[in-house]
Amino acid sequence: MKKHIACILSAAMLLGLLASCGGTKNPQGESGKTVTIAKSILPAHVDPAYAGSADCSEIINMNAAGLYYVDGDNKVQLDLASAAVESEDHMSITYTIGEHYFYYADGSQGPRITAYDFEYAARRAIDPIASNDNQDTRMMNAGVKNARAIHDEGMDPKEIGVHATDENTLVIEFEVYIPYRDELLSGRNLAPQNQAFVEECGAKYGTSADTVLNSGAWLLTDFAVGSTSITLKTNPNFKGYDAGKANVDTVTFVQIQDSQQALLAYQNGDVDIVSLSGEQVVTYADDPAFVKFGQAAVTYLAVNCDEYSNDNLRRALSCALDKTALCDEVLLDGSIPAYFMVPYNLTTDGKGNDFRDTTKSYGQLDLAKAQSYWEAAKAEMGIDSVTLDFLITSDENAYTVGAWIQDQFQNALPGININLVTVPYESKMNYVMAGDYGFSVVTWGADYADPTAFLSCYVTGYPINVSHWSNAEYDQILSDCTVGSMASDLTARGAALQRAEEIFMDGASVIPLYQTSTCLLVRTNISGINYHLCGNTYDYRSMTA
Repeated sequence: MKKHIACILSAAMLLGLLASCGGTKNPQGESGKTVTIAKSILPAHVDPAYAGSADCSEIINMNAAGLYYVDGDNKVQLDLASAAVESEDHMSITYTIGEHYFYYADGSQGPRITAYDFEYAARRAIDPIASNDNQDTRMMNAGVKNARAIHDEGMDPKEIGVHATDENTLVIEFEVYIPYRDELLSGRNLAPQNQAFVEECGAKYGTSADTVLNSGAWLLTDFAVGSTSITLKTNPNFKGYDAGKANVDTVTFVQIQDSQQALLAYQNGDVDIVSLSGEQVVTYADDPAFVKFGQAAVTYLAVNCDEYSNDNLRRALSCALDKTALCDEVLLDGSIPAYFMVPYNLTTDGKGNDFRDTTKSYGQLDLAKAQSYWEAAKAEMGIDSVTLDFLITSDENAYTVGAWIQDQFQNALPGININLVTVPYESKMNYVMAGDYGFSVVTWGADYADPTAFLSCYVTGYPINVSHWSNAEYDQILSDCTVGSMASDLTARGAALQRAEEIFMDGASVIPLYQTSTCLLVRTNISGINYHLCGNTYDYRSMTA
């Protein structure tokens, strides 16, 4: 989910850090062309099996490559696989892994990448004990043989339908044909991993530059847990898709949590790419360096149904927020109000129309309806008032949005008191995943272009069903549409998934807030960055400066 305590750098500290990194004030220095990117959060690891959060996946997408690569046109291309042959019944794909692919550590050639490394990566990714819940579900959703049984029923991970028959040949077997499975198999959880190296590193694997074997277009050269910067250098020996297209030698990520400090660093010429929020977007909207793009991501309030089990209470909350005001007066970044779980521009309804254009809107502002639901909830619960815990993070933007939501609920629904529970950014998702929260803001971005990228998350018992919501009819529809009778019937499937969304939204276990837009300042000499609607948002493989 697309989830870190961060230091706020003073201006003096920032300038000192960037000078030592070879920042953009001297782009033609010994290290050649350098691009420096400001981030509010840097990852605590770069282990592909745990790459469930956006901050991790951005780096892993650079230093690791996989079977497939999603190009600038959002088309899936072969990457470290030189050939892929699908069986006539669509139940298996045989990949050829070329003999010219190697790992690189500090720039020197390491072990050869073989089909066995992909097999090992798949076992790590599907192991429910050893992997990140977001990552192991990719193979389940792709219909890979035994993936669901391993995750749900405890089958041995060695039974996953991903097998090397020799060093050059990898076979993936499937239980059902999923039209978008190549997108799922492009995830970096299937990036090759050398078993001997991973086991030698043990728990330290992926936590520093010394505990990483790079298989991708960039070499991770400076990284340590808790560091306020990460440096990658181009891998001149990389031979995957679009190899050698970038002309940038070094990319440095620097951690600056405060948005005004980050903007100041950009204005001073110390960083080249910076995210904008709030009034910053309005100020810089006409700047030649301004970049705005939409994402297949929805930010919503996840409500813990174990804590707040009354349906009418949750429905009251869902009708009490002015989401238009949130977008137009608070966020100011081009995000649009969300009255849905499946976002615009993600996929079709099976008939060629955008999924959203032929279905309903949910949870629109209606204070009279909200009050009616609240009165019903009070009668059912035998109360006159209630205090709800709202888990938020301590960073500036999160607190601003959290306080705004608190005010909206308390003004619209007298008797409902909102208690803001503040935790560090790095801790919040631990609380949410453990069910130790009342409700909280969560952003979920699609890994692939299909409604199930969102709807599958709330099947009963699903590892990332953080609301602990359950509905038998909903579960059956999702099963029919993923591994059952409607998996390949696009028209029937589209209608069924629209019905599933309706059931889900009526349960109000989540309260959608907005569909995300991202606004950046990117120096005008920089081009070739691919901004993806789904999956990894930022792709620097073709970047030039």
